[in-house]
Amino acid sequence: MSQDFNILVELQFHDNLVQLHQGRRWQMLLASDGSGGFVTSDHPVCLRWSDGQDHGNMSPGFGVPGTEVIFPLSPTLVLRGTFEGEENLIDADGDTVAGINSLLISNIHNQLYAQNALFNYKQSPKDGISSGATLWRDNVFLAAGKPKDDKIVALRAK
Repeated sequence: MSQDFNILVELQFHDNLVQLHQGRRWQMLLASDGSGGFVTSDHPVCLRWSDGQDHGNMSPGFGVPGTEVIFPLSPTLVLRGTFEGEENLIDADGDTVAGINSLLISNIHNQLYAQNALFNYKQSPKDGISSGATLWRDNVFLAAGKPKDDKIVALRAK
């Protein structure tokens, strides 16, 4: 499909999507010092069920109650929007930042972006915190649809 067609489709849904976003209550999460900060990816908007339950094949939607939208703005700021929550600023401790990073990491299509390898994440809500420096060895992360011969390359700033 052409880029013009994609733009036309996006424009047709723009107003409805803006109204759905305005109906949410937005929190700003501020990563605490020493938390490692937030990550992002090539698919940064994370739309998920907020109750943590398995909903089977039922996918969450932007207009569905009981969902949350998580969107990283910077290594220190994330927006989280729900229909049921409060609008406030939250100081996110290391455990909260690691949990949010886990959700963002699970939403990756191909690439993860982080300020450095000092970010933290969790394999599951019940697991302890893991370091981003070890993500390339994490079997849970590597098994997420990646072929076994896929190479992971760390990019380093000079």
